[in-house]
Amino acid sequence: NLTDGSAGLVLSFGDCIKQGDNIGILLNLTDSEMKVYLFLNGRPLGMAFHVQAPFPKPLFPVISFNTNGKARIIHSQQVPTSLDRQEKQFNGIEGHWKLVDYPQHSDCTGYHFHLFKQDESDQNTYRLSTRVINTMNSIFHHDPSTNQCQNYSGMSTMMGEDEESMRKEDVISKLINGITDFKLKGEQLVITSNGNQVKLERYTLEPPQTCTKNIFAAEY
Repeated sequence: NLTDGSAGLVLSFGDCIKQGDNIGILLNLTDSEMKVYLFLNGRPLGMAFHVQAPFPKPLFPVISFNTNGKARIIHSQQVPTSLDRQEKQFNGIEGHWKLVDYPQHSDCTGYHFHLFKQDESDQNTYRLSTRVINTMNSIFHHDPSTNQCQNYSGMSTMMGEDEESMRKEDVISKLINGITDFKLKGEQLVITSNGNQVKLERYTLEPPQTCTKNIFAAEY
């Protein structure tokens, strides 16, 4: 997320930072504007901030931690050759998926699912999340020798909506909490849930917007 140090400005601008990651910041500064580009382990995330003057000078990088942490700041002399955002590429079952075929509930297709490892130290435990009205998460363990899944827990926010939307949310909730098997077939992910098979296809997230709010201005 992009923040001003206390409040969020742009959500999901990049992946969550973890131990060992290399975060690059490129500052392009003129008298009239400031552009800030971000990089994660060498991969360009694009322009994060585009702010018009006034802003303070000089500017310095600062790191803060919510808990104990350690980081090193290095002033690099190398200028990246590519600044345009490059989306992360996924292999296997991880990634962003769109529900395209649900024979038992054809009116519930089109929803987006996000499937990632719960912890890099555990290669077989995954978190699956989606949203209809509420954000729903399910954590499950996948046994690669049998392709079978064991659901650990399901969580959801608790917002209400119209009856039809609530019905669809109930369908999707039962789908993700009833997963027992999944496999890749070409570019599709085939999931078995509650005895039924559904199909999902990869899709690319819309790039996040550049933040143009001047957090240095008095009116901010």
